[in-house]
Amino acid sequence: MSLFSRPKRKTIVALASIFMLAGCTLTPVYQDNTNSKYQISYTKPASVVEQTIIQELAFKLGRSSNPAYQLSLSTSTSTRAIHGVSSQFVRSETEATVRSKFVLKNIDTDEQIAAGERFASAVYQNSSQNIANNTAVADAYQRAAKDVARQIELLIIAALNEDKP
Repeated sequence: MSLFSRPKRKTIVALASIFMLAGCTLTPVYQDNTNSKYQISYTKPASVVEQTIIQELAFKLGRSSNPAYQLSLSTSTSTRAIHGVSSQFVRSETEATVRSKFVLKNIDTDEQIAAGERFASAVYQNSSQNIANNTAVADAYQRAAKDVARQIELLIIAALNEDKP
């Protein structure tokens, strides 16, 4: 014989389900975060790498439809070979670098709150396969862009906390 009868078990499961679902909320992925601590708007991205940086920053700092600050980015990318290996399989290591200049301005006063330049690199392996190379370089740029976004995020937070009266 079980500890709970069938009707009691169904009631307990129903109540537990209600309590678990009560903690869930649904919000659109691209909804403006008007409750964010930092009310920032971002310039339109000029490249996929710049879009990655802006998305990372918007996710962490929020995006506002009524912003107090405007963030402008200028991003460049580059690659350089760092090591080659001779064998029957031709492959080499390449470093992908993302460099981004940013300016954060107060929209009301047009005062520059923060500005700077940050960069990050990620290493990937090149081979004789074009599709694999394209995928590897895109992944390396994504990893470097996310690292640049983390660096810029910290500088923005520090600058905005200093700017508060």
